[in-house]
Amino acid sequence: MAPAAGRAGGRARAHRRTDRPDAPGTFAVDPESSGPPYAWDEASGLLLESGPRRTVVLNPADGAGLREHPDPAMRRGHCCGMDGEWGPNLVCACGAVVATLHSDCYQVQELRLRPAGVERGDPDPAG
Repeated sequence: MAPAAGRAGGRARAHRRTDRPDAPGTFAVDPESSGPPYAWDEASGLLLESGPRRTVVLNPADGAGLREHPDPAMRRGHCCGMDGEWGPNLVCACGAVVATLHSDCYQVQELRLRPAGVERGDPDPAG
């Protein structure tokens, strides 16, 4: 199953698994598991991501209003940014843990919203 993708506020369209929302204001819904916890796969001998499915993938520029996780361990990264390898590293203004930013130089630059941490809503027409 391919992830659904599209433009925020517009019609969704299907994309291949490798497609990512490159432009601000675009998104994709990844049907596959993403992030920790990691599970050992006996057949391949690899650690596989077994975190939440159906994460909403955004351009990192679309994370306006989100703040770094208050626990420094969750903000770990390498030379250029946060890697998200330990799980969600961004919180909402209310303090709820809502997203994982992957922003280090060795990664695809993306922001993933936790399905259990956010709700879909229409923009407030008043403002």
